[in-house]
Amino acid sequence: VQRDEKLCDDEKVDDQDCPIKFFIDDFKAGEFYINNSTTYYLKPNEYDLTVKNCKDKCDTYHTKITIKDHIPSVKIVLSLDENGKPFIINKK
Repeated sequence: VQRDEKLCDDEKVDDQDCPIKFFIDDFKAGEFYINNSTTYYLKPNEYDLTVKNCKDKCDTYHTKITIKDHIPSVKIVLSLDENGKPFIINKK
């Protein structure tokens, strides 16, 4: 999982206070500031991925991903749209 370089509205690279919170099946797996990344090792299964951020109202985005035995790795990128709403990109 990697977060790209898009900042929330009034943030600066050296003054970030709005990480994207990343959840796997309702378990908070991490908080990502720009260019942060980490590796998760998941068993083959279907997972519900959720991202949230700290805007005035807590914007969320949900997606499902299925990990199969024959897929050795999946690259997930966390980003923000033009309105500051977080979303997930599944790069294969």
